[in-house]
Amino acid sequence: MKTTKAGTDILCIQPVREAMLLIIPGAMVALMGLIAFPIFGQSAVLTCERSERNERSRSASPRCELERTLIGIPWSTTSIEGLQGARIRTPRGAQGYVCRVMLVTAEREVPFSGYRSPRGEEEEGIAEQINAFLGDPNQASLKVRYSGSAEAILSAVLALLGLLVLVTGLRTYSTTWTFDRRKGLFTHRQRRLLGPKVVTYPFDQIGDVTVSAFSATSGSHVHRIVLRTISGKELPMTSRYYLWRDHLIQTVRTIRKFLEL
Repeated sequence: MKTTKAGTDILCIQPVREAMLLIIPGAMVALMGLIAFPIFGQSAVLTCERSERNERSRSASPRCELERTLIGIPWSTTSIEGLQGARIRTPRGAQGYVCRVMLVTAEREVPFSGYRSPRGEEEEGIAEQINAFLGDPNQASLKVRYSGSAEAILSAVLALLGLLVLVTGLRTYSTTWTFDRRKGLFTHRQRRLLGPKVVTYPFDQIGDVTVSAFSATSGSHVHRIVLRTISGKELPMTSRYYLWRDHLIQTVRTIRKFLEL
């Protein structure tokens, strides 16, 4: 908690630290999901055809085209010149963990599939189909598909979870708690797109300020600051519970000192 304004008449507190602990990881996770979505979520179709002249010549390469889509939307189309075969590539140091299918030409290698973990039968089958076609001059055409739908869904879920955490952090950052001795009011203000949400409580209704503990399912305790009214009602100052307690206690001491409790 950060005391943004303190004096004899006004105490203003903003949960900056708590917000940053949500904003930074939330933004990182959302960014990872957004980057992974177009990279790993693409589907691909390789179409190859042999002309009559190519069928009579074993050395001639078929005409091949690689079309990529993202959740059914055309992404790119690439002409593959001089296709010589297909192989499984595994990154150095990741043997047995992830792999992808590469299209081999005389000048370069073109990725056909995204990286998947672990190495599966689909990638092996795709490479075998392509190599079998190239080795059989009597086969006039080939059409082989690779689906990245599962990776697209996982990347989208990751991005959405990150955005949810990010939005929660931004909402926390936009929250301020103001104790105004002159008005005798405690004001909880939260900035929102549709306008600020403001809730006020009179000082004479506040009986105590304390750190409330709650036992999580894992057995650990989480905490948050609550205002207790003289009627016994608890008014949470934070909508979330936190694992750490020391800085909450320090904030409670500051508030209690200001309210002379």
